[in-house]
Amino acid sequence: MPLPSHALSRPCGRIVFWSSNGRQQSEVASIRPDGAGRRTIRDLPYSGRFLLSPDASSIALTIYNSRSDDADVWLMKPDGTQYRNLTGTPKRDEYIYDWSPGSRRIAFERLDASGTQIYLLNVRSGKERRVVAGYRPSLSPDGGHIAYAAPSPDVADFTTDIFTMDLTTGEVTRLTEDSSSDDDHPEWSPAGGWLGFNRIPTGQMNEYEGPYSDIWRVRTSGEDEQNLTNYQDDYNGVSTAEWSPDGAWIAYNTDFDEGGAVYVMRSDGSDRSKPLSDPVGSWSRNPTWSPRGNHLAYERSGKQSTDIWTYDLASGSKKRITSTVKRYESLPFWASCQE
Repeated sequence: MPLPSHALSRPCGRIVFWSSNGRQQSEVASIRPDGAGRRTIRDLPYSGRFLLSPDASSIALTIYNSRSDDADVWLMKPDGTQYRNLTGTPKRDEYIYDWSPGSRRIAFERLDASGTQIYLLNVRSGKERRVVAGYRPSLSPDGGHIAYAAPSPDVADFTTDIFTMDLTTGEVTRLTEDSSSDDDHPEWSPAGGWLGFNRIPTGQMNEYEGPYSDIWRVRTSGEDEQNLTNYQDDYNGVSTAEWSPDGAWIAYNTDFDEGGAVYVMRSDGSDRSKPLSDPVGSWSRNPTWSPRGNHLAYERSGKQSTDIWTYDLASGSKKRITSTVKRYESLPFWASCQE
């Protein structure tokens, strides 16, 4: 398989991940790509999600309040300091989804009596801005537009489509229109010309393992819609598109090969790899690219634990970099090439 650019260089930076004992105790930790230098960043109550800012200066988190069962947006520094609640809204839940390119704003969902609304939050001032009703917000590489999923405006159509909004003018563009499917989880390409998204045929839900879906892409003009994975109904749970830093490749996971495995393909769906992780007897998911695009980090679940692994795209070698029995270590994010 042809390799992504820079594939022969060594990995750098640190990998930040979430670690839990499966109950109320959890932590955000980091480790070097060779498995050395593990650090606990902060012990936490149960965290639903966390995101490292593009400049690696902050970590945003969705934290659940065990007493009220509310979810709020929190922020901390990569060393665990300056940990604070940014929203603090009783009886409303907030879920983080994306950082702005300049690391100043967080896009999040707020669930309340009026439904699900998308907001932008300035992490310095704490000011919020309601943007639009919708789900799974994703900010463009230039920070000027936001992509999201929302119910189709057709009266008889109860599915979701992908939309974008110009954050300056408020102009909304509908990119997809398919009454037989739900389009969800938009992800901008690094150059901003394309959006990857998941298309789930209406009714194609597996009772135990989730929806059948494919990864699609569409130009930001709404043209050239294309199915990239095209597995049809032979598998479950294809993940969202994880674009390589240069935008030439996409990493994803699916259980198409008798277990959950990680794959890469070109951004047009060609040159699809064989499983990069071991699919049988385990489940590998949540691939993330190294800053130079030469390695992947992902989580792999076994019988007694979930650990973080890396994959060298040049040599094809795999390495388990955490090994913690009866702990779940997941959601890896590859930080910048700084310590």
